[in-house]
Amino acid sequence: MSIGSGHLMAARAIRDALLRLEPQLQVALYDPIERVFPFFPQVGNTGLAVTTRYLRFVYGKAWRGGKSPWVRWVSQWEFWQRSLPEFQDGVVLATHVVPLRMALHARQRYKKNWRVYGVVTDFGAHGYWPIEGVDGYFVAHEDVREDFIKRGKNPEKIHPTGIPLRKGFEPEEGWPALRGGGVLQVGILAGGVYSGAYTSMEAWLRNFWEALEPCQTRVRFTVVTGNRETLRERVRRLSRRTQLEVDVQGFVSDMVGFMRGQDLLFSKPGGLTVAESLACGLPLGCLRAGAGAESANVSFLARHGLFLDASSPELAARLVWRAMEDTRWLLTLKDTFRAIGKPDAAEQVARMVLGGLE
Repeated sequence: MSIGSGHLMAARAIRDALLRLEPQLQVALYDPIERVFPFFPQVGNTGLAVTTRYLRFVYGKAWRGGKSPWVRWVSQWEFWQRSLPEFQDGVVLATHVVPLRMALHARQRYKKNWRVYGVVTDFGAHGYWPIEGVDGYFVAHEDVREDFIKRGKNPEKIHPTGIPLRKGFEPEEGWPALRGGGVLQVGILAGGVYSGAYTSMEAWLRNFWEALEPCQTRVRFTVVTGNRETLRERVRRLSRRTQLEVDVQGFVSDMVGFMRGQDLLFSKPGGLTVAESLACGLPLGCLRAGAGAESANVSFLARHGLFLDASSPELAARLVWRAMEDTRWLLTLKDTFRAIGKPDAAEQVARMVLGGLE
């Protein structure tokens, strides 16, 4: 389902892993709602941004509780069912709860011989993920597995593979303390769904850079604004007012290469970004988290001693100063992130699915 980017990117990673292992396998990506309404991704992301910004408390409570009938009701609409795959036998892997419930409903109604799996792309699981009827779950971490077990799911059907990632996030051996020959490389992800910290990025960047003016020869910044071209131009104008070295980029197709080139990353704590940072050993400073999944991701990092608070420009600047002054701290952070990361999650999921088909 094309809300945010994590669900789609995880689905693509699984597809690519399946085809690497079995090139002749028939694999297709489906967004059942987008097939009926092609404009849905734009509308859905706008709705998500508005809800998380103006109804933060309501959204967070609904996310945690999983009691709203909306998800169950929407997933059973007849015109969605017509957009689902037509094959009779096979496997359905759903990276969002709505398509998962659609597949379960279609399997029962049309007597499909499907095995249906859920793929959870955050480090916390909301209550809308169904327990009954699902053949198994692939989850981000053992912590999420425990959440499902407490809700009554069979432990043997919960697989803590990690969040499926694109190829290339495997950590390198012997990373230098600083990637840029003694100059700290700092990446900032400023694009994405317009909610949470991303609604005030210009002010955040202005105050952040002002606090770091004295260290202009010791740090280099790369800001990624994604598809938000207007934001890109505004940040470029803002960067010209500082003496710091700043490179402002729009959409970056090679995110693996970008992240491998950084010593420290600042971003909203989306599930995919957290998983990628852990996988390649890149310390992540978390901008202000939105309600629901982002808050759950922050809680996960905090439980494991990895939460770096960058919710304010001042706190973020302190992290940069410390990284410059204490390279041992930075190296320890990188090692700790790598120790928890699961860069081969997509291949693990693919192998388990293929093993079940044999």
